[in-house]
Amino acid sequence: MFLLTLLSAKRFKLSLSLLLLSFLQVDWTPELHKKFVQAVEQLGVDQAIPSRILELMKVGTLTRHNVASHLQVIRSQGSNVSQDF
Repeated sequence: MFLLTLLSAKRFKLSLSLLLLSFLQVDWTPELHKKFVQAVEQLGVDQAIPSRILELMKVGTLTRHNVASHLQVIRSQGSNVSQDF
């Protein structure tokens, strides 16, 4: 029983660690931003929502939260999405 509890605790810690990792800030490299821009342009600015952008980008390490944050930053800057920063 004690061993089962230890294994459950280890799995919980691993799950928690993976969850926290997914919310860490992403380094938006020029290549990653280019994929983001291409996805937004393909969808059209009005239809560009984080979940659809994420699907089109096909980057396994990104989360919907990462894309939503990046989209918010771009929109809050009032800049054209395709503008490099």
